[in-house]
Amino acid sequence: MRRHRTATLASIGAAIVLALALTAPAIAATRNVTIAGFAYSPNPITIRVGDTVRWTNQDAAPHTATGSGFDTGTLSQGASRSVTFHSAGTFAYHCSIHPAMTGTVIVRATSGGVAPNTDTAPLDPAHDGTWL
Repeated sequence: MRRHRTATLASIGAAIVLALALTAPAIAATRNVTIAGFAYSPNPITIRVGDTVRWTNQDAAPHTATGSGFDTGTLSQGASRSVTFHSAGTFAYHCSIHPAMTGTVIVRATSGGVAPNTDTAPLDPAHDGTWL
């Protein structure tokens, strides 16, 4: 009888821990994209809702990461700029100086679902923090 109670309590404890893990909010991350050789890397980049992408220019030439609702502005060599994505979707972007340079940010819902192919605007912290 004592073993049965111990096993039952262990099962209940494991279920509680699992439930808490599944409902805990995901911790936002910052993912890096390097601009080098007139290309973005990694490309595409996949993140979760609430994550931030930081673009860093390693080329001598200036570049941007410009998409629907966000723009890093011109990045000189060594400069970085970040954008936080608050909605799931697929966000195409390009360099406004070199339009042949293109990239994609895929933002997945935090629940693990696949993001729809959309172009909803992320939050650009460089502008007053409002939705774009």
